[in-house]
Amino acid sequence: MLVQIVVFCLKKHLKQINGIKSAIENNCPALQTAIDNADFSLRSKAWNDKKVEAHHAIIPTLRKAKMDNLSNNEQAVYQVVATQYLVQFYPAYKYSELQIDVEIQGGKFISKTNQMLDEGWKILFRNKNIQIDSDADDNNNGLLTKLIKKGECVQCIDTELLSKETQPPRPFTDATLLAALTGIARFVKDPEIKKILRETDGLGTEATRAGIIELLFKRQFLIRQGKSIRSTQIGKDLILSLPDIMSMPDMTAHWELQLDEISKKSFSYQQFMYQLNSSLSNLINQMKNARLNIRS
Repeated sequence: MLVQIVVFCLKKHLKQINGIKSAIENNCPALQTAIDNADFSLRSKAWNDKKVEAHHAIIPTLRKAKMDNLSNNEQAVYQVVATQYLVQFYPAYKYSELQIDVEIQGGKFISKTNQMLDEGWKILFRNKNIQIDSDADDNNNGLLTKLIKKGECVQCIDTELLSKETQPPRPFTDATLLAALTGIARFVKDPEIKKILRETDGLGTEATRAGIIELLFKRQFLIRQGKSIRSTQIGKDLILSLPDIMSMPDMTAHWELQLDEISKKSFSYQQFMYQLNSSLSNLINQMKNARLNIRS
């Protein structure tokens, strides 16, 4: 194995930096330029032990090996992991957010773009077929690359009226559903709850999310149609029969906050279980009363 997942203090990895650097030089000569331009004195937030709850990311080992013994896919995986490791020793990607508001015939039109100031770590992925998720991708908008002063008059060269129909959200796939569980905050409107969920790993953990999804299939709440994941009638009926609070992530956010407080010893397990049992009893009673009202 040329990559590893190890659970122990990240500070111990600091002592391995030179060794891992030497191993990458030996195993992947294609990254020599990336190594030469790296600043191994930099310490990004990835080295913060306090933020590690399960294990850190996959990193290269200290092992030097003959890469010819690996398949093309295995060599590609090693290069990706090694590149991501070297990213920690490159400066941040810096950009400026630009926005111009233009009034045309009483209507307000907004144009936005991001302008790169410093390529930083992104230089490692230039001209490579590697997708980097970022909200800061450059937008080649010619209007905003020029300096325009506030109050300046500009000329509207052309307009176009587009007639479109709104489209329903795309059905989840395995990948997008997992991403939604980790980024559940974007489905929440309450700013306080959204803040809590952003500071956690979302719903479930890396070790439990896949199992949760498979259980939903096993109980026939979800079904696969090709690559798409869709809810069954059983799943829809279940959601409709539940109180709103049980079908929203807000309750999970509250539990996550309390569990985090337990880990910090500022909240007790007994308090958590007492409140949990009380709330569940209330929800069960609500459902029973709702059924009685329907029957009557």
